[in-house]
Amino acid sequence: ISCIVLCRLLLWFVLSLASPFHVSSVIAPVGVLISIVLSTVVVMAIGLACVAIGYDECSGAEGVSRGLSYVLSRPGLTVCLLATTAMLSWIVGVLVSALLQSGKLHLVPAKTPWDDAVLLSSLQLSVWLCSLTIVYVRLRQEVDGVPEPDVSR
Repeated sequence: ISCIVLCRLLLWFVLSLASPFHVSSVIAPVGVLISIVLSTVVVMAIGLACVAIGYDECSGAEGVSRGLSYVLSRPGLTVCLLATTAMLSWIVGVLVSALLQSGKLHLVPAKTPWDDAVLLSSLQLSVWLCSLTIVYVRLRQEVDGVPEPDVSR
């Protein structure tokens, strides 16, 4: 939902600037769409770059280069794997939230403050970090032809 709100705000901003600069109202949304796609590619590449730096012990510039190369070489596979990660993160969030709410009734006294958001966020972050590592190893195998035993240490 926040992505939709961000897209709507960007579209409103670009359309409000279109009239003073005499830009077509058709070109403005296309520009917003292009900026969203480029931003998504950069964010995915930076995520993979962080894994490359930690996993393959390469420099920061080489990690970013690898991340961009892998995302641009196999965009369909990358989007599919990251969409699967997002779904898995959502499922973990729903299941853990339900388990924590049911556990609250039996494990924690009624007057104890209970904030399950910290544990829930930690578990979702761990799903994302593990998935990014799996995506990196999979893309490294697809693009560079490096088998998994040679990548992992």
